[in-house]
Amino acid sequence: MAFDEPQELPFAKPECMGDPNDPRNECAGMPSHFGAAWVLSRGPRVIQQGFAPETIWRVDGQPFLVLGAFKAEMLHWYKLDVNVTSQDGRLARAKPRLKVEIWAEKSFLYDPRFLGVELAARVSYGLCLFVAGLLILSSFVAPREMHAAQQLTRAPSSEM
Repeated sequence: MAFDEPQELPFAKPECMGDPNDPRNECAGMPSHFGAAWVLSRGPRVIQQGFAPETIWRVDGQPFLVLGAFKAEMLHWYKLDVNVTSQDGRLARAKPRLKVEIWAEKSFLYDPRFLGVELAARVSYGLCLFVAGLLILSSFVAPREMHAAQQLTRAPSSEM
């Protein structure tokens, strides 16, 4: 969840809390006072479900609330249902909005299946170029050999 007016969120003592991963950041989080349940599905099948966390975190001055994360498959459609059960008025002043981001762990270009197809295509292309080169070369060599063969057949007949 992102906030269009983050300055409205009260990141101040005594409500804010420190970042457990960075002790220097004394006021990185605040209680969300936001209740929501979410369900992710693909067709009739539920893939994953969860609840909104209790903390709004801030990184580089930008607050965010992560509802959850899941692994998705390429070229599949998913449905995300979010049921908001409670919301603090202070949170509403910050104008929250649902934001869905896609984080690729690795590109499909590194997928072994894709690499196999790419390698096969390159090998096939290389072989085609090699055969084409041989055909072109043989078209130059063949007339010379025919000319040389004709010279050899004429040479013995002229001596007789």
